Amino acid sequence: MDLRQYNTQERIVAGLIDCLEAKPFRELENKDIYNKAGITYRTFFRYYSDKNELLNDLEKSLINGLQSALIKDRNSLIGLKHEPDPDDILTLADPAFRHTLLFCDKYKRSLRALVSKNGDILFVRKIEALAETEFKIRAKYLAGNQDLEIQDTMFIKIYVSQIVTLIENWLFFDDEISQEKLKKIIGRFQIMSPFEILQIESKMN
Repeated sequence: MDLRQYNTQERIVAGLIDCLEAKPFRELENKDIYNKAGITYRTFFRYYSDKNELLNDLEKSLINGLQSALIKDRNSLIGLKHEPDPDDILTLADPAFRHTLLFCDKYKRSLRALVSKNGDILFVRKIEALAETEFKIRAKYLAGNQDLEIQDTMFIKIYVSQIVTLIENWLFFDDEISQEKLKKIIGRFQIMSPFEILQIESKMN
């Protein structure tokens, strides 16, 4: 890709994010985005037919990047020969979420805008669908490399939704909670009740 083309697309994406930080996507007009990006309408339409194509392109790029990060993190579980005990799960929380959180941190401004009230509620659903698929794959390794077919769809959705919500909220409070601390919270979440986690956090603070 030509560097000038890449830089122009970056400016358009930045323009969209700037706009989303000010008002809901449904209220945006194409001109709001290209004016904020500092480009002409002709330049905008050279890359995108309208704001919806821009949104879809950005979301697709982020979902693909998130999927790649999840796969890298999944590799830390492949070598498991036994079903992890609670201590193992706490230890594995670091490598099992490392690249995922690094990706979220790198693109946090875009992610934060898209999952905000001004963004796209369907984007959160796309993330959850990706995470549900990933959970089903990881279940085999977390069961000690045994074939494990989870039939309880509701359980998967509840589990994944809570993990996604933890990371989603972290995007808005990342200055207060480091990646390392979040990984520990995710690890504890998998073996403790929310009340037990609150007790531990209260004692540490």
